[in-house]
Amino acid sequence: MADSNHAIELNPTNSSLYTERGLLEIKRVNLDAAIADCSEAIRLAPRDAAAYRDREIADRKKGDWDGAIADASNAIEIDPKYALAYNDRGWAEFQKTDFDKAIVDATYSIQLNSTNGYAFGTRGWARYGKGDLIGAIEDCMKAVKFYGPNSSEIYFDQGLIDFIKGDYEKAITSWEKVTTQDAAFKMQLQPWIDKAKIR
Repeated sequence: MADSNHAIELNPTNSSLYTERGLLEIKRVNLDAAIADCSEAIRLAPRDAAAYRDREIADRKKGDWDGAIADASNAIEIDPKYALAYNDRGWAEFQKTDFDKAIVDATYSIQLNSTNGYAFGTRGWARYGKGDLIGAIEDCMKAVKFYGPNSSEIYFDQGLIDFIKGDYEKAITSWEKVTTQDAAFKMQLQPWIDKAKIR
């Protein structure tokens, strides 16, 4: 962070330095600072799709789903083949219970990158939202295959598989692993943990 601050002091008009510092702030869960840095990067380079996507990450971790959709949409407008941005918008749409749109965006993200585990996970959760339990399990199983070992995403999606199958204790164990790895996920998963505990 000190090096990043110094680099910006030396070159305050370099937009990429602000996005780099913004990503550091996201890792520190200093989300307002991350949004401010990404916003400055966008001001300096308004056609930088990655800067919009980086700000979308901070929006998402704050639970600002409308902001996440807007930033992902801006990234897509600039770069219509930005697979991660489609998935990000799909996840925000899922959070707003717009399951049909989430499925469309996640599916297009998969078409752009067939090894995108995140998009399979997003589509799986959205399919669960629509009551398609078989499709949800199939997608989440594909998602788990593409994630790195012991990543929080594995436990996130494995928990949904276990929840659907009725293994609520296993689902709780998976989801509690996620909440210890990433505080932003706690807000999203706590209601599911509570449902599993009741069942």
